[in-house]
Amino acid sequence: MRSSQKIDFLKPDFNLKETASSIPVNLAKQNLFNYNVNNVVVVIVVVVVVVVVVVVVAVVVVAVAAATVVISVV
Repeated sequence: MRSSQKIDFLKPDFNLKETASSIPVNLAKQNLFNYNVNNVVVVIVVVVVVVVVVVVVAVVVVAVAAATVVISVV
């Protein structure tokens, strides 16, 4: 009688511990997902910035080349 009662008493405790141990895992998964999303956003921002910089540099180079051509022609 007592031993079965003891097992019944320990069972909820075990389930509680299991639930408590799964909470950090779920939080970690959520944080990992958020981290991945943030990485994607950062990558997109970096790509956009790099593209803008490349375009600006290209425009400046073309403008300088055009200016030198115009100056040399004149």
